[in-house]
Amino acid sequence: MSFEPKSIGSNLRLGVDASEMTSSRRAEATRARLARRPKVAQNLVCIAFALILVSGWFDWARQRRRRDACSLSALMGYSFATVSLLIAVASVIYAGRIGGFAHDYPLLRRLIRLGLALSFGALAFALMGVCRPSALRWYALGLSLGTLFFWVAATMI
Repeated sequence: MSFEPKSIGSNLRLGVDASEMTSSRRAEATRARLARRPKVAQNLVCIAFALILVSGWFDWARQRRRRDACSLSALMGYSFATVSLLIAVASVIYAGRIGGFAHDYPLLRRLIRLGLALSFGALAFALMGVCRPSALRWYALGLSLGTLFFWVAATMI
């Protein structure tokens, strides 16, 4: 006659050590769902960045070229923000390929410094470009603020 431990609850059985207990399927599903939420938010932010980037360049290409200082400032701001965003995407891809950056990795510090400088420059040009209507004035401001927030968040990690 074999001895079977009696079940007390869904997770506890007599004779089983607490470290051997398994969680219920419902708890595991809840943990998995909560773990996906930040990824969903990150994906939505990436989609928003991509939409702002692509739609801004399409609007600029469709509109007739203006040569005043405000539209050229907005174009410079949008260009700087685009370069900053491309550096951010490249650094995220590179970090994924090498398994992540160490906290004191010198390349990471240089990338953050360069991204912040480009974002601040983009914001300055975008603010100068808001004064008159142009195709890129709000796109430049939105993208430069978005890249600036990305790089500031990258310094906090």
